[in-house]
Amino acid sequence: MTNKPRDKKVSVVAGGGRGIGASVAQFLAKLEHEVIVLDFPKPIDFGIYESGSIEGTNHHALGVDLRDMDATKRCAEEVVNTFGKVDTLTITAGAIDGGGSFLELDDLGIIDAVTKNVISVHNCIKAFVPHLAPTSWTKPHTRSIVALTSVASIKPLRGLASYSAAKGGVRSYLMVAAVELSDMQVRLNIVAPGSTRGAMLDASRDLYHLSSSDEFATHHLSKRIIEADEIAMAIMALHENPAMIAAEVVVDGGMSRA
Repeated sequence: MTNKPRDKKVSVVAGGGRGIGASVAQFLAKLEHEVIVLDFPKPIDFGIYESGSIEGTNHHALGVDLRDMDATKRCAEEVVNTFGKVDTLTITAGAIDGGGSFLELDDLGIIDAVTKNVISVHNCIKAFVPHLAPTSWTKPHTRSIVALTSVASIKPLRGLASYSAAKGGVRSYLMVAAVELSDMQVRLNIVAPGSTRGAMLDASRDLYHLSSSDEFATHHLSKRIIEADEIAMAIMALHENPAMIAAEVVVDGGMSRA
């Protein structure tokens, strides 16, 4: 990336190489934001789950492992050195694992799930918050962060104890972060998706030994799988509405109530 002055809003999408993150990046691009996608340089094998990557993205892209705090800070500095500011941050990064009874878990499995889901979110927020542009908007509390959790953080899902623990940890962490960031006039909001079409859901399909990812629709009141664009629309609404602060929006087709 080259250092050029720009008047556009600058939006970072962590985990934007595919799925929900890629949909958010597309929505932001249509609004003529400068969009920077963060993801692994190449897909990483997480066992039954393969990570996203910046390969093939049409947006400005930086390869980074968000589990690495120093690398994430360098990434944030590169974005600011190139674009001069950051206006919005969307965090869709995370990984799923599990598939067996909680009694089969060992401590390393739980630690790994927390590292993939909690530590990566913490590192991303800590690296980018100092760079959120205080003068880029005309109203207070319009610098915006939106981060994903999961319906697994609010509904018990068999075989996903480590993932649920990690996403529950992300949810609690983000609630505290949202309150503390409000003192800095930075808004942080949460979106909790249900079963959403894409690689993560396919990994869940394999964990549960299902023949099709569409079988998860039976657990939704909507009786259909959620599309990534539907989650992205909720994320965009939170970015655009300055009254939304420390909110949790559940976009799960009624899964948490079914």
